[in-house]
Amino acid sequence: MSVQSLGNGVYLSGSTMVQMVSSGSVKIQKGKVIVHSDVKFPDDTQSSDKVMKWGDSEHHPTKINDTIRNTGAIGAGLMTRIAAHFGNGPTLNRVTADNQTEKVYMRNVPAIKEFSKKTNINLLTRNYIVDYEVHKIFFVEYVLTHDFNSIYSAKHIKTSWSLPEFNKDKSFPKYIYINSDWDNPNDSDSVKVRMFTMYDYFEDIQEECRQKNITKFVVAYSAAMLDEYFFPKAFWQSCIRNKWADVAISIPAYKIAMAKNQTHFKYIIYVSPEYFESKYPSTDGSEGWDEFDTEKQEALKKEFTETIREHMTGVEAGGRSMSAPIYYTADGKEQKAVIIEPIDDKLKDGAYLPDASAANSEILFALQVDPSIIGMGIPGGKNLSGSGSDKREAYTILCASMVFERIVTVLPLIFLKEWNKWDEDLEFSFSNVNLTTLDKNPNGQTEITHGTN
Repeated sequence: MSVQSLGNGVYLSGSTMVQMVSSGSVKIQKGKVIVHSDVKFPDDTQSSDKVMKWGDSEHHPTKINDTIRNTGAIGAGLMTRIAAHFGNGPTLNRVTADNQTEKVYMRNVPAIKEFSKKTNINLLTRNYIVDYEVHKIFFVEYVLTHDFNSIYSAKHIKTSWSLPEFNKDKSFPKYIYINSDWDNPNDSDSVKVRMFTMYDYFEDIQEECRQKNITKFVVAYSAAMLDEYFFPKAFWQSCIRNKWADVAISIPAYKIAMAKNQTHFKYIIYVSPEYFESKYPSTDGSEGWDEFDTEKQEALKKEFTETIREHMTGVEAGGRSMSAPIYYTADGKEQKAVIIEPIDDKLKDGAYLPDASAANSEILFALQVDPSIIGMGIPGGKNLSGSGSDKREAYTILCASMVFERIVTVLPLIFLKEWNKWDEDLEFSFSNVNLTTLDKNPNGQTEITHGTN
């Protein structure tokens, strides 16, 4: 651990202060360093005897995951954000003497190449970026060598599996429980691991690991929060909290229910009794309509209906017309012999699709993903899919916004570099996929790297 001089014979090493007194002896003040305020947990954060709750319960991440799986716009929007965030993956650069940046391939750095045999850095970052974009918090477990000098391997721990310990004194948790099934928790299946935060200095962590023989630990990394204490309430999840996601989910089910339950007749045909009385009159002593028995009347009605159906259906019916007589009652009122009325088809005219489109737009707006990127223009716009330029510029803007997010997601790589004492001139970052037109680049893309110290 490094030793920092504070002047006047006072030195600081981790949380230990050393002062050289006039007699030449050493005065050690352990734990006397001023530390930041430790705010207590609210009373409503306890879920059980040992873990904190997240939202309404410890099942909150699982509920969010289920909503994502059932909502196409959320899934597509999140995958777009994840791809933009990851870009071309973690990139290694070296700052030169003239303050320029040159790209360095990880395979050309022996220490990093050796570390990558145990931990695939691309997979590590990809996995925790997924959790970060979904929940705005992620956890990485680090395993140390026996001498505590190096991190042997690093592994992403799923956010939905991770719940911090609830301390009876409401202090900030120092341990985290990992369980793959919090819906049916079993103490024997839960793994308790020491937890640190992204604000803890790596040398302080290293010192505690030495003193307490800690060979593995978890570090929690999270996005900026408003008034939350531990678990962020992701801004994009407003579309779930305000029920727009429920609207998007419910409409397909409602359309299916309508299709199953509605009648599938296209027309209803009304035939006036006067039509049959006029067509089959009683003359010269012969039987007319009124003299026919019920069976014969029904047979003639069916024959007439079938004649109309054949006339109106099929390809040949296109453009046809038909005529029917009009009668007048004794008081002079018009009486149509045949009336044909179409039956309204709620599915034909896209009923409820505007509601689905509005819900999808609200979801994508919450995700800060331009609808044109995934082929859906803003409803009412002149182009419902977006031009190539619209898509390219929208994606460029999205990638530019990721610089702020990568402040957090690059931290595990910086942590590895500092603990394992990799070359100080090396700098980790994420590079963007910058889309261009084919006249500027044959493959339609270039790479842009944003440095992060």
